[in-house]
Amino acid sequence: MEKIKCTAIIHTRNADTFLQEVIDRLLDFDEIMVVDMDSTDHTLDIARRNGCRIISVEPAGYAEPARDLAMRAASHDWVFFVDADEIIPETLTAYIRNFIENPGDVKGLMVARRNLFLDTWRRADYPDYQLRLFDRRVSYWPKEVHSRPHINGKIDRIPAKHHELAMIHKPPTMEAVMERMNRYTTFEVDRRAKKPVTLSRIIFKPWFRFFKSFFLKGGFLHGISGYIAAKNDAIYLFFAMSKVYEHSLSAKPAEEPGREKMK
Repeated sequence: MEKIKCTAIIHTRNADTFLQEVIDRLLDFDEIMVVDMDSTDHTLDIARRNGCRIISVEPAGYAEPARDLAMRAASHDWVFFVDADEIIPETLTAYIRNFIENPGDVKGLMVARRNLFLDTWRRADYPDYQLRLFDRRVSYWPKEVHSRPHINGKIDRIPAKHHELAMIHKPPTMEAVMERMNRYTTFEVDRRAKKPVTLSRIIFKPWFRFFKSFFLKGGFLHGISGYIAAKNDAIYLFFAMSKVYEHSLSAKPAEEPGREKMK
């Protein structure tokens, strides 16, 4: 069967855990590009062994700064971004093939994602839409952490009821969760600094995030896994707001030692 006229792009940084499985599910794409940030494990060996096109970029701690660069270097106009821990089912590959052959006036496609955490699929997060397939000629990707591509044109989405078409997000270890939490919350300081951190906000916003994840979105249905996931969501926001507050303190002029404040 003819290859899909699309470049599949994988960003990597010491990502050898699931990389072979990820690549195995992308073999129908005409080009597989691995954009690597100085990996020191077996990531590059796996990429070379599978005939992937490799582009090396300076590590930034997160993928977004290199995403726009990667799609500009792609051989095809349609690009499909896949994380190094996301598995693409055969049903989704077939859907993408048919879509690219006749996209009509659609320039971007939102794909649902099934997030796995510890021992369960986090149904509370579903469909967790990701804008991953689009025409690079009318698109660009901002460099900010957790940013989404900007598409100049119509964006469609695969109906969430089709679970079989969703990407499968492999579960991270708790060690990886905590490491990413610390790293990503630091990168988010500038974006979140526009809203001042008050006592009421830092108390209630993380609490409400937990309440929303565990109760409103059904996390409690997953027992301990659901509780841990909801707690992580709340802690992430708490850490981010704490770092914003710390940053605001550093921006204030320091008081001279021994000088009393004038009343």
